[in-house]
Amino acid sequence: MTNPIHALYLRPKFGPRENAFFVTVPDFINPSLPSPFFIEKSIDEPWSDAELENAVELRISLSSSLNEYTQKDHLIRAINKTKNLRSLGVPADFVGGVNPDILKNLNSLRIWAPSSMNLFQKILETKEYSLPDIHFPKLRILEFYMPFKYFTNFHPAHFPALTWAAMELEDQDKSGASMKCFNEFKKFDGFQINSVKVPDLLSKIRTDITALYLWSIRSRKFGFDVLATFGELKHLWLHGFSGDFDFKWISSLSQLESIQITSFNAFQNIQEIYKLEKLKSIELQCSKIKIKSHDLAELQKFCTAQSIELAL
Repeated sequence: MTNPIHALYLRPKFGPRENAFFVTVPDFINPSLPSPFFIEKSIDEPWSDAELENAVELRISLSSSLNEYTQKDHLIRAINKTKNLRSLGVPADFVGGVNPDILKNLNSLRIWAPSSMNLFQKILETKEYSLPDIHFPKLRILEFYMPFKYFTNFHPAHFPALTWAAMELEDQDKSGASMKCFNEFKKFDGFQINSVKVPDLLSKIRTDITALYLWSIRSRKFGFDVLATFGELKHLWLHGFSGDFDFKWISSLSQLESIQITSFNAFQNIQEIYKLEKLKSIELQCSKIKIKSHDLAELQKFCTAQSIELAL
């Protein structure tokens, strides 16, 4: 089943595995493959200038070590050979070495954990990470492996095109303070938030977004009811909650087109879904109790009648 949030905002499902170098290049490099296609090689394998110069997406995935990665400068030089790069995913300690002209042309920047465990620990202790002090006029998607409140120089004026943010909250942002970073944007599509421990997180998120992805919801008292105020939401994915999910408020989301709710114990008031007139796809998965046979039959009947894609 196609997940609209994956298609619009998230990185592809393949990879990244550790110690690998991934490049997406146009089809003229290899006309036999669809455009664009994805190449995966180990870090040590050579890359031709043509592959690098014409790459449109580049991701470097490294396993962390105690010391700085010895080939860091070599890999940064490879990044700086690109001419058409639009999407970049690299460890946090690589970003500062990337040519500013390359960064300015990116649509997507994903900042992952540093290759050095020492730097990882330093960021964790100081709660600070500095982005290159430049404007990112084309950047739509920004991902950070820590809460956004760790950025020392995240200024909305430097990101005029930004519409999607992804981050980890974990124990580093139990108050949800990172969400304040986005209140100044006139328009924002939505968020991917991982490791959620803030019970009232939804009350801190702007309600005019169109997509929301919450992964690993660890608060047992999470306030799902607040989602009823997100009247413009089109895509919703909720994953990982050790409790029941009650759909009693879902009919308030009149614009909703896709729902993916997985790894919950059980569902209640599932019939409220039938009030959503714009729905195109549903994915529901219970981790413990199966959907009642009567509810399942009614749901399948509804989806068939409305030509809605259903995955269970």
